[in-house]
Amino acid sequence: MALDPHRLTLWHKAGQRALAGDLTTGLVRRGDSVLVPSVTKDGKRYRVRLQNGRIGACDCDAGINGRPCRHRAAVAIRLYERETGTRVVALKAGAALAMQRYLGG
Repeated sequence: MALDPHRLTLWHKAGQRALAGDLTTGLVRRGDSVLVPSVTKDGKRYRVRLQNGRIGACDCDAGINGRPCRHRAAVAIRLYERETGTRVVALKAGAALAMQRYLGG
């Protein structure tokens, strides 16, 4: 799935928010989903679906409305880290291009 430049920018921002909230370290795998902690609601976790190693929907407001969200971005970053063995601490320009391989829709 190729993303247009505007969508890539939105995913880049979502990835920056995921890293700023340290979301990649708080992920919990549950079957075909990953639970991602909320940074705004104590104790709340959002469910990000996985489908064949790709990221599906998130049940946060942004995800439900089809917008890039920090929860899906956190899972994409974590998948990238596991695949490459590289810890991501910051996103460079163009990082959303690497994330898009994990985005299912």
